[in-house]
Amino acid sequence: CSQLDYCISNPCGPGATCANSRGSAKCMCPLGTVGDPYKEGCKQVVECNANSDCPETAACVQEGPLTKCRGVCEEKKCGANSECIGKDHQGVCQCQPGYTEIEKDGAAGCYLSPLPCQNNTDCPNDT
Repeated sequence: CSQLDYCISNPCGPGATCANSRGSAKCMCPLGTVGDPYKEGCKQVVECNANSDCPETAACVQEGPLTKCRGVCEEKKCGANSECIGKDHQGVCQCQPGYTEIEKDGAAGCYLSPLPCQNNTDCPNDT
């Protein structure tokens, strides 16, 4: 009598290993990985140790048992007429083309350039 190979149909998720068990396949995550070996599969516990392990548009962050590279602009909120630019592992808000950053009423914002001055209250310092 020959033993059936239950792993031949590849029943495990990505990164998981398969072992024949009594009457079925047994899926396992290899040492150093976590996850559901039957569905989404197994992932490395550590994707990064420091920001330098990630692209410059991402930062190394802890998420539960995993450390992973996350885009620095994923949760960065920028004001109107500006967008987040990932640089040096930080998200920086930058004015869109045609707009200039101007501090107004104690807060910086992006306004159309050139800005028409009204009673010198809305003028940039160099005009």
